[in-house]
Amino acid sequence: MYAWIGNEAFIKIFIYTIFMKLGYIIAGAILIFCLGFIVGQHNDITQIIAQDIGLSSPTSTVSPTSAIIQQAIPTSIPIKSTPLSVFPTAGGGPRNDIIEIQQITASKPVAQVGDDIGFSVTIKNQAPYKKLVKQLCFNSSDGNFGCTMDFNLYPDQSFNFNNSGRFTSAGVKTIWVAWTQDGQNFYRPVGGGTAQVTIQN
Repeated sequence: MYAWIGNEAFIKIFIYTIFMKLGYIIAGAILIFCLGFIVGQHNDITQIIAQDIGLSSPTSTVSPTSAIIQQAIPTSIPIKSTPLSVFPTAGGGPRNDIIEIQQITASKPVAQVGDDIGFSVTIKNQAPYKKLVKQLCFNSSDGNFGCTMDFNLYPDQSFNFNNSGRFTSAGVKTIWVAWTQDGQNFYRPVGGGTAQVTIQN
């Protein structure tokens, strides 16, 4: 009788141990899956969190200016030597996804050679899907002076960019922005404007 009770207790302990180990394995697998999913969706989650806390239209508090100044555009992208007129402003394809809702403005219309001049522009995703903007570049008739890199815009989401630049020669300078989704093909936003600044010696 005592041997039978001992065997029954042993069987219960054995079954309990198996179920405990199985539970740990299942919990571990679920945890690993969740962590993998969170890491894989990091950009989307941060955008959603930003929207939930009321930051759906970020401004210069993200400090795009410093990113723009520090990240120079690769020399293989022909922005500097490309005249303004070749950038399309309408037509089919992805070039219609991004619109300029606040046209680019300069902080001052007249400046001296070497003065810092601030520029501001607001773009918006008018496509019905999320849009990756690989680069948004500030260009001038004297060449490109910086790009911001890799950000998502959700449908109807807008983003304000601020940048500063200085010119080393006198004359009337024209400034505009262009964007790309693949790092190769650049488009001006639909309705994109230009700013003009007169630089004096």
